[in-house]
Order: sequence, then C-alpha cells, then structure tokens
Amino acid sequence: MKQTTLQLSMITLLGLTSMMTQAATLNTGNQLTINSGISVYDSYGAITDVVSGSYFACECSGNGRISGSEKIDLQQGTEGFIIGVVQAPGTPTHVGQPLPTDWNRITAPYGYIVATGQEYTTSPITGSTEMGLDFSGFNWTWNGIEVINFGTGAWGAGYTDGIANFVWDGIYGHSYTLDYHTTIATGDPSGFGSVKIAYHFEGTVNAVPVPAAVWLFGSGLIGLFGVAKRNRNARQPS
Repeated sequence: MKQTTLQLSMITLLGLTSMMTQAATLNTGNQLTINSGISVYDSYGAITDVVSGSYFACECSGNGRISGSEKIDLQQGTEGFIIGVVQAPGTPTHVGQPLPTDWNRITAPYGYIVATGQEYTTSPITGSTEMGLDFSGFNWTWNGIEVINFGTGAWGAGYTDGIANFVWDGIYGHSYTLDYHTTIATGDPSGFGSVKIAYHFEGTVNAVPVPAAVWLFGSGLIGLFGVAKRNRNARQPS
C-alpha cells in the first residue's frame, strides 16, 4: 500500500513537472500584460527614477549603464504583448505629447523629448524561458517616423541580438520579467543613431488575453492611468 501511494505520488510529481516545463514555452495567443511603471520626480517635475513596473530607457551618458533619470515609465496599450502574432502600430506618432485619442496595442503612447513614441512588431514574438523571446521584429515609431528598428544591437553582459531575457515560473496567471537591450542603427532618421536602448517589462502571463478594461479595473489603475497621462512632461536624455 505504501509502495503504491509512493508510486502514485511520483507519477503526479512527474506529471506536474512536465506540465510546468511545457508551460515555460509561450504559445500563440498567450498574453503578457504590462504593469505600469511607477516614477518618482524631483522638485522640477523631472523623473529621477522608475522604482517599479515597466520602463523604456535611453543610455545617453555613454557610461554603459542605465541611471534612474534615463528611464521613462510605460503603461499597457490595448493588448500588451500577444505571443505568436504581429502587432501593428496604433495611431501615428506625432510632435508633442500623446493626445486623448492616441492609442497603441503593446504600450500606450508616451512622450519622449518633443514627440510621442510607441512600440510594435513586424514579426511575431515567440520563445521560452530557456531560449529567451525573439524580439528581432521589435520596432519603435516616434515623431511620425514609422520604422525605427529595435531588432539588433544588443549591448551589456548577458544580452544577445534580437533576444529578450525572459523570467517566468511557467504557470499561467503568475508574474514575469522581461529585459531587452538594443542599439539604434547609425544614421537612423530619428537622429538617435548609435544610441543604446533598454527595456524592462513586468506583468502577468495569461493563457488568453484579458480585456484591457477588466485588467485596468482589477489592478486599480484606471485613475492612475489618467493621472500619468496628464502628468507626463516632455523628457530629455541626460
């Protein structure tokens, strides 16, 4: 009897381990929600750091490190990341801060220097915790420039061209972290050629997308989202 119980326990354990290993590979249609970045400001209203959540950063000082003042907080767009599908950009970017009618799928449009920016993909994001996520089709649009390629130019220890480092325990509904480094191509029409870029995303992995309204309500971020948009000033790199 004891042996049978032990055998059943081992079978159950092996089954659970197999399921978790399989779940560590993302499947088409899985959603990665994006937790809003929480910023702190100095007395002049400039960001001094993003202390939690997701952010975009420009390594503009040339020291190979990201400082707090080089970060910009990010919020989820209408979808977050949807695995295995191409996510086209939303409304065109433009000079000035985001307008109330602006929208985007992955990230909500945000102000950077004198214009709006947002992310999109030209090839599906796929991958796993073991291999990382394929970000070779990751792109940025800013100030009306439609294509700023973010798919190459890895920098810093532990980063590979076009691959995002992805940490997740393999269980749907649990949190993840994603870090990605890229370098803008020399001569890019944005004027940011050779500038190093870093992304940090935090959120939850869902088997299927959670409607944006439900996600915002559940996270208590409806009011914070509005405040963040009103308070977002144009930012300049250090």
